Amino acid sequence: MKNLVRIIARAMVDNPEEVSVLEIRGSQTIVFELRVAKGDLGKVIGKKGRNAQAMRLILGAAAAKENKRVILEIDDSSSSNTPDYQVDEKEPASIKGLVVPICLPG
Repeated sequence: MKNLVRIIARAMVDNPEEVSVLEIRGSQTIVFELRVAKGDLGKVIGKKGRNAQAMRLILGAAAAKENKRVILEIDDSSSSNTPDYQVDEKEPASIKGLVVPICLPG
């Protein structure tokens, strides 16, 4: 799934070499942090967030095969390298500070 995020994002941006994807796996949740160049952020998000929502939908469908939840966080490369969330080591499925969870039915 990490490569899927990378391929889709690189197809949308002007600076594909600046696309990076960080994957963090918990027992029930997978977090993808997508970083792009500052000028490409709007292209990845899209009008009214439609591109980002489409990527999340595709990831959700792919994650359903693994019975996982997926979270896609999109950020520009100019921000700090520290993520806005923390993974609780005692409880791998517990991820704090994320705002865009994707819940699969069932």
